[in-house]
Amino acid sequence: MLTVTDVALRLQVSESKVRQLIECGKLVVHRLPAIRISEGDLADYLDRCRCVPVQKERRASMPRLKHLKLS
Repeated sequence: MLTVTDVALRLQVSESKVRQLIECGKLVVHRLPAIRISEGDLADYLDRCRCVPVQKERRASMPRLKHLKLS
C-alpha cells in the first residue's frame, strides 16, 4: 500500500494534487488509520488517464510531396 507521498512522487505531482484526485473520486483509496492507495488502484487510475493518439487522415487535396515522407 502506498502513501499520498509515494503516489505524488510516482506521478511527479504535489501531495495536494493527489489529495484533490482523492477528493473528486478519481483515485480510489483505503482509509485505514491513514490514507493508503493500492498498487492496483493506482494502475487503474493511470489506465483511465491514458490517451491514445488519433491518426489524422491525409486530405485528398493535399499535394504529394515526394521528397517528404508523410505517414
